[in-house]
Amino acid sequence: MLLKEKDFDFGETLAFRILDNSEQFKQKYSSPYDAYINPKEFIKVVKDKMLESISASDSDFWLLIFGYEGSGKSSLSLMLYKEMLETLDKKNSFDENIVFLQSEYAKIVFYFIKNMIKKVPLLIDDAHYVFGKYSTLTKETLSVLQLARFIRDQQIIHLLNCQTPTQLYRDIWYERVLEYIFTFKIRKVFEDGSTIYRMYACYYSDPFEIKSNPDFVRNVSNWKKIIKNFPPDAITRFDFLFPEYQEEYEKYKKIKLFYKTLYSYFRYKGVVNARVYESILNILNILATTGDVESFSQDEKKIYNKLFLSNNGNLDKNIESIINTNKETIQRRALLLKEKSG
Repeated sequence: MLLKEKDFDFGETLAFRILDNSEQFKQKYSSPYDAYINPKEFIKVVKDKMLESISASDSDFWLLIFGYEGSGKSSLSLMLYKEMLETLDKKNSFDENIVFLQSEYAKIVFYFIKNMIKKVPLLIDDAHYVFGKYSTLTKETLSVLQLARFIRDQQIIHLLNCQTPTQLYRDIWYERVLEYIFTFKIRKVFEDGSTIYRMYACYYSDPFEIKSNPDFVRNVSNWKKIIKNFPPDAITRFDFLFPEYQEEYEKYKKIKLFYKTLYSYFRYKGVVNARVYESILNILNILATTGDVESFSQDEKKIYNKLFLSNNGNLDKNIESIINTNKETIQRRALLLKEKSG
């Protein structure tokens, strides 16, 4: 939703009043206006800080965007990701380094190492599926966590988002993440009865206090308590998506919708092992292209018979729907992984 300039009066907002009455905030700033910056400047500040960090330390960089569902995490992640691609003059396809699976992360990172590629942004949406407790602590999960620790000199820029820091394993949210952005939204009801949501993003360049008090950020819906106790370095409004990001955002939404469907359906089927999802994606790709069931590996045949077929031996109608709705996305994701594996 595009807002008019009059809607940017930060001084009339509840967020302003919370900060203005925070003793912790007053120790840092004389007024909430001192911390408020416009959205484009906010993106530039965060982007420049990430670039400065990887240049100064010859190391990787981890930024975590957290907040409850619908608070703008994905939109903000996408804008930062696109800005990093353009600033670093990377010729990658927009969707090439967007990660949803552990196997995708491992293959992409190995590809970078093998080809000596450095300073590349990775967008890891719903990062708890890659680095978090939604993935069982299998040897594959341990391998991914170890990989994340041992690739520092690749200077990879990790842009992560999830609902709370503690959804991730401590190796990531405490030891690897260098900066946080907290997103939240406030419902605004006008006199005529109409309603909008004002979305905010708070930037923390040194999240030591958050890391030291994780209980404060377990309940991310209590945004008042968080910004009162943890004054941000900068705050902005993100009620809208800038037009220059719209095309990529539409592509991004299709990719994310596919993975959400994939996870929700196969979690319902009882799949928790991360490696199985790689096989599931390959099976879906074959079904969406050649339909050649005989080309499955032995493990894939077992997965296909157990998870893809209905009681009458035909392809499950839900699977058919997933394929028909997401055929282009399935083929594209499988192709990207194949290229990274080559």
